[in-house]
Amino acid sequence: MIDKFGIGLKDAFATFDRKGVKIFLKSKYGDISIDKSEKYGFDNIITLHVVINPLLILKLWKQI
Repeated sequence: MIDKFGIGLKDAFATFDRKGVKIFLKSKYGDISIDKSEKYGFDNIITLHVVINPLLILKLWKQI
């Protein structure tokens, strides 16, 4: 679920990407960056995706 903050953050990331600004978030929980890839089944549509380092995924998984 994406709340209002998440939608605003996603929009900000898209704006930064259009302006050529690279995004890298570093926290005590891990590192997060943004990457582009083609939308599955639509070769001409490029979408932004969050890239989470494996350490962060492991930490989050242990909390479940």
